[in-house]
Amino acid sequence: MHIETFLVKRAIEGPSLQTAYFYKEPEKLEQIFGGKSPGFFYSRVANPTVAALEEKVARLEGGVMATATSSGMAAIALTFMAFAQPGAEFLVCAGLFGGTLNLLKNLTKTCGITYKLLPAPDPELVKKHLTSSTRLVFVESIGNPTLKIPDFAGLVSLLKAHKIPLVVDNTVAPLLVKPLSLGANIVIHSLSKYISGQGTVIGGCIVDGGNFEWDERFQNLYPLVREAGPLAFSAYVKKELATDMGMCLSPFAAWQVLIGSETLALRMERMVQNARELSEFLQSFQEIRVNYPGLGDSVEWQNCVNYLGGKGGNLIVLSFKDKETAFNFIKNLNIARLATNIGDVRTLVCHLDSTIYQKIPPDEKKILNITDNQVRVSVGIENIEDLKEDFAKALQKLLS
Repeated sequence: MHIETFLVKRAIEGPSLQTAYFYKEPEKLEQIFGGKSPGFFYSRVANPTVAALEEKVARLEGGVMATATSSGMAAIALTFMAFAQPGAEFLVCAGLFGGTLNLLKNLTKTCGITYKLLPAPDPELVKKHLTSSTRLVFVESIGNPTLKIPDFAGLVSLLKAHKIPLVVDNTVAPLLVKPLSLGANIVIHSLSKYISGQGTVIGGCIVDGGNFEWDERFQNLYPLVREAGPLAFSAYVKKELATDMGMCLSPFAAWQVLIGSETLALRMERMVQNARELSEFLQSFQEIRVNYPGLGDSVEWQNCVNYLGGKGGNLIVLSFKDKETAFNFIKNLNIARLATNIGDVRTLVCHLDSTIYQKIPPDEKKILNITDNQVRVSVGIENIEDLKEDFAKALQKLLS
């Protein structure tokens, strides 16, 4: 069954909203509670609606097991915490969502880890910074908002040789690329974005490729290898982190995401097509600089072709003369809306420096190439001619 058909297939008719599940025989509940028999007993631990969503996202990414979480940030946090041990170092590559950087700063204070922020997900650059303390390399499939695309083949080859897991946030590119099939080990999604597509629900998911051999260097995971083998990461995240910390996704939110996921393939096709046409159209305006990896003259074009089939996603970054011009452009728009979300069916714009990256230190903003004249555009599914007209009028008003 093709993935598009699988996404549309209704997994469950409605959310299972029970807190606890009832049994007549205490022996049955004892077996379920002890993990000796399948079943549900408390929704913080496991829920049938959430389990249906986990199965769908795992299938979407070609993974072995998935863990749904209360938000995309919870998914990132649980992943990082699974590797957090005193002296551990994370290599994280730009671009990165601002919340990820804030989380890393907190982990350095509370868990004794360190991290290095690299300006690009480039294998040679990563190689220069690998040490015996490196426990993971974290990239985004399409950097948000730098729009950098990793050289997956180079990264996978390098990290396999050093036995270091590659973690990929694939929020921006579901269906466009499957990092696990390219050799990555863990994939993360913010379900609030593209997979849901409604802009009405918060959720996250971690997908385990089951393709990494955990050894003694990974202090949190190694004790579970005997029990779970290559799925020791998922066992730790599910049993020792998500459950105990209560970072579970609500069944109603899971049901909302399941419904939204049924149109994912169609939405992604339309958004990518709109983004390509809009970025090509905007190139004719000398007042702005257009960054979109799906353009033939983009520095990311070759990786876009190699790994995404030339489909550059739906994010565009526009650079204006200055912050005031960027603000005025946003005010002039009528169809596109000002919001910090992405992956919505609606076209959304956001001034990055004053919102998501407002609290990021200047030195890290420089590495991320965040400046105060940038506007990120998350292109929706509206009629492309309407979008072109809206953006053209907003730009023309800047000159009047």
